[in-house]
Amino acid sequence: MDMIYDALDAFNRAGKQAFDGADTELEAIAEAHIGKIWHKALKKAHKARPHLFNAVRLTNSLYPKVVTEEAWYKLAIKYL
Repeated sequence: MDMIYDALDAFNRAGKQAFDGADTELEAIAEAHIGKIWHKALKKAHKARPHLFNAVRLTNSLYPKVVTEEAWYKLAIKYL
């Protein structure tokens, strides 16, 4: 269980650093993985949904770049 929370903390830190550095794609990737951890490992879909939704929202802001075939995007859509 500690490893799950360590992974969650690591993705949260990565997302915050990406936000500070204005790396929108990395922030979206971190949000997708946070959502996956909440949904799959901790079995709390109500906590996962905002993170997964945020990952898709951030993806839409990357408009010229198409990331719909990326594994993390497919994961976010699957669990959303």
